[in-house]
Amino acid sequence: MALPRVVAFAPPDRRNALADALTSYDATVVSDADAARDALGADVRAVVCHADADDWERVVAAAHPIESFVLTDGTPSPGEVTDANATPVYAGDGWNWADALDAALPDADDANADYVQFIEEAPVSIVVTDTDGVVQRANAATARLFGYDDPAEIEGNSATTPVHPSDRDRARDRLQRVLDDRVSAPTTALTFQDFDDNPVRVLVASAPATLDGEPAARTILLPDESYETRRELAESREKIAAIHEVAVELEDATTVADVCERAVQAAADILDFDLSVIDSVRDGRFVVEYASEELPEDNLTHMPSDAGLLGTAYQAGETIVTNNVSESDDADPQGPYESALSVPMGDWGAFQVVAAEPGAFDESDAELAEILVSHAHVAVERIERQQELRERERAFSALHDATREMAKASTEREVLERSVEAAVETLDMPFAGVLRHDPDDRCLRPAVVTDRGQGIVGNHPPLKEGESLAYDAFTSGEPGVYNNLDTADGRANPDTPLGSELILPLGDFGVLIFSSPDPNSFDDVDVTAGRVLAENTTTVLDRVANEQEVAAERERLDEFASIVAHDLRNPLNTASGFLELARETGEDDPLERVAESLERMDSLIEDVLTLARQGTLAGDQTNVVLADAARDAWTVQPEKSGTLVTPDESFAVSADRERLVELLGNLFENARAHAGEDVTVTVGALPDGSGFFVADDGPGVPASKRGRVFDHGYSTSDTGTGFGLSIVESIAEAHGWRVDLTESESDGARFEFRGVTSAAPPEGE
Repeated sequence: MALPRVVAFAPPDRRNALADALTSYDATVVSDADAARDALGADVRAVVCHADADDWERVVAAAHPIESFVLTDGTPSPGEVTDANATPVYAGDGWNWADALDAALPDADDANADYVQFIEEAPVSIVVTDTDGVVQRANAATARLFGYDDPAEIEGNSATTPVHPSDRDRARDRLQRVLDDRVSAPTTALTFQDFDDNPVRVLVASAPATLDGEPAARTILLPDESYETRRELAESREKIAAIHEVAVELEDATTVADVCERAVQAAADILDFDLSVIDSVRDGRFVVEYASEELPEDNLTHMPSDAGLLGTAYQAGETIVTNNVSESDDADPQGPYESALSVPMGDWGAFQVVAAEPGAFDESDAELAEILVSHAHVAVERIERQQELRERERAFSALHDATREMAKASTEREVLERSVEAAVETLDMPFAGVLRHDPDDRCLRPAVVTDRGQGIVGNHPPLKEGESLAYDAFTSGEPGVYNNLDTADGRANPDTPLGSELILPLGDFGVLIFSSPDPNSFDDVDVTAGRVLAENTTTVLDRVANEQEVAAERERLDEFASIVAHDLRNPLNTASGFLELARETGEDDPLERVAESLERMDSLIEDVLTLARQGTLAGDQTNVVLADAARDAWTVQPEKSGTLVTPDESFAVSADRERLVELLGNLFENARAHAGEDVTVTVGALPDGSGFFVADDGPGVPASKRGRVFDHGYSTSDTGTGFGLSIVESIAEAHGWRVDLTESESDGARFEFRGVTSAAPPEGE
């Protein structure tokens, strides 16, 4: 009797062991996949492949429908072997795989006992069916697969009885073909019913076999593990599709409340989340936006945004699945819940679903919840962005109208009052005010403050440089946004009951301040709108200041023209009168008076021309030794007498030398005009180093008249033009200096010039 033909494929290091196991067969054992394929033929009864051999799947595929066996130690898994249309034979440690293989191969001599052992000890479910389709052998793995305590409960029954009615006919046809045609049936998926009539999806592979010398069919049954995965994937796809339909609905939502309600309802309808809530975060606390009706009110508290499981997820920005709430250190113990799924929604808020039983949520739930929540988050951001844009548009439109009203103001006070009024009515800032800069005292003083603002800060003291947030913003020219004043360094008065503050510079004028007793009161819209109001206020203040300056200058010019006309008319009338007298008498004495009048007119014209050149009263400034400039000014009229006392040669100032000499010359002439030819004039540096002085020993100027001496045309001398000291003040102002008239040590006049930049003497002097 010829031995059954078997083709074996194994790697070189496994080839001998496999050959020894097949001595009872006509075996061709090779280590090359192509050689194994070439050895296949109609007389081959079985193919044996070792899983360590490369391309064993290709050999098995070429052998079909010849029954194939694969020796495996667990990798690949029995399921993977079955998927390749082969029968797995365990070849791991502690298992006599040679005997098992011998028992599994067809027509082996005296193989029945070993074959039964192979079935019983096989790691996979195996049943052997006789030609009537009745199960004759079933192993323990089969009993476990279908929920039976003993495989004997399966034996003696039709092999197709446990198959689900929907697949029963197909299963019967497959089995009958194996029994009648003695060919293998490739692996397929069928639905069975377990002991409790629950559906079980199983991968089935059947092949011809013998039992007690009679034809039979051997069927390997493996749980279709991928079926559940496929089923869950299909369900997930359905849920994802439903969630996307909700996303389309959310695009039509117009309020945050509407978005949250639809999202919570979708969580219940699509994901079966019956107890869920969406919270936003405001001022560091969770605020319930919408919750399932089944959630008790007692559980909907405004917790801090860093508390509980929800706070942990929100702060970390990660989804957290908690399957034993009572054992979690982060959990809030409120409510009889043992499972929680917490999903953050960016900085805006978070979503949470809870359940009474432990282990209620898995990773699939988390992924689907994240998809739903992400759509809700996008919708919320869109609505809030649109609201912000509408609010910004409304604010800017109102600011435009307020600026038009502000532009009608004619005084600085009116501008500031209308600016604060716009802050209250247009920007809804009831706690607003303006602090005006005082350049002399280098501080900010309250100018205009709302009643509610006054009620909070009371009598606001001046804010000194370096001692307040307001002065910092004023000097930097940049807005200061302080949404938590408790943590802000540099507050002038930490006891003021304010939570947040927005400080907006107004150029050189001061600052506009918005305040609130609550923290986090100012968002980006408030800051932007506030900056626009501050810039518009500054522009109008500049315009009013320029208009006032132009008006004052026009008034001075009108006064100046009147004075010039008057002072020129007097000597002109005098000259005309004496000229007429000279014509009548023929004498020369009246002509001398005419000449004197003409000289006076010439002096007036020179002074007027000097004042008319105010735009060029100070050109390029250099380091000028004050003593040299004083001597040059003194010797302009060398024929005149008097005494000049000059400062130390090392004292120099930054000035336009020509204009400085002119300034000193006018002061010297003023001194001679009032003190006489023997006057003593002293020029020196101020003790505090801030400038210099010019003093004389004349009669001085009474305190009551000192405020007028710099006015155009004002003079206490009959021969003076009244423009000399006005020219002095103009030259000083052109240099950025301030001039004050006081009393000298000898009770004469003392002119002090401050704001003067001291300098090193020029080289070589």
